[in-house]
Amino acid sequence: MESDTNQANEQQQRPRLTLHAGILLAVFCLVIGLSWAQHGRHFVEKIITQLVLPCGAVWVMLLVVTYWALITQRKWFSLPLLAVFLFYWTTGCTYTGVNAIYSLERHYPAVSIDEVEPLDLVVVLGGGTRSNIDGQAWLSTSGDRVILAARLYQRGKTPRLAATGRVYQWVEEQTISLAESAEQIWTDLGIPKSDIMLIEGRNTSEELRNLSQWMENQSPQRVGLLTSAYHLPRAMRLAKANGLELIPLAADQQAGTIDAVPLCLIPSRRGFRMTELATKEYLAALVKR
Repeated sequence: MESDTNQANEQQQRPRLTLHAGILLAVFCLVIGLSWAQHGRHFVEKIITQLVLPCGAVWVMLLVVTYWALITQRKWFSLPLLAVFLFYWTTGCTYTGVNAIYSLERHYPAVSIDEVEPLDLVVVLGGGTRSNIDGQAWLSTSGDRVILAARLYQRGKTPRLAATGRVYQWVEEQTISLAESAEQIWTDLGIPKSDIMLIEGRNTSEELRNLSQWMENQSPQRVGLLTSAYHLPRAMRLAKANGLELIPLAADQQAGTIDAVPLCLIPSRRGFRMTELATKEYLAALVKR
């Protein structure tokens, strides 16, 4: 008797599920059509590409499963699934990521080299380089930090550069520190080793503490603190906590422009990355790190 009831319910739900599948397909076609009409074929290609990449594909699967759970009235399953879907969506779309990172970057605009007043030293916080087991260094995604420092040196804005960071013990492939990898790139660009100083530290707190100890024995200097724009609010707060009066120099602007709807609403690697970067900075502020 129970099996007959289940079969009857399934037969009643099939036309309903087919109707809702048609609605989803119609909405998708409408969005694609409007996007084509407003932005052209290349924009539509970007949308489809984003949907088939891992972040977008998982979002589509979550959307379909959540929608199915809601229309079949499986509350015990649909409500937690809806919460997961909304969390994934809001944290992964570039609209959220760009606005989250901009909330940090807006405090420090991009550096105009011509407008920078002469400095005695520019300190570059580690994180703009990578290296392999052979000790070869190259720029990472935050490599603008290292290059901007080199440009300031070559334009005569500072006679000395300092790089921070040490080897992370949990990274087996890393044989030289972040500071040493920055030094390697700078010397390859023609900057003499005698004009480069290395400062150790496992994180921003340690790096600025070590810088503060070094500056205690120095005469008053104009020192610039160069790091990614989103990281500068945290770095300047820690500098002040260590009694340092530094001049902020923003590099590696992440926010940029927001893509048009609907592309900016599709979760992507870029969206997740910016949201994670901003979240990390706000969490560090909460724990005073």
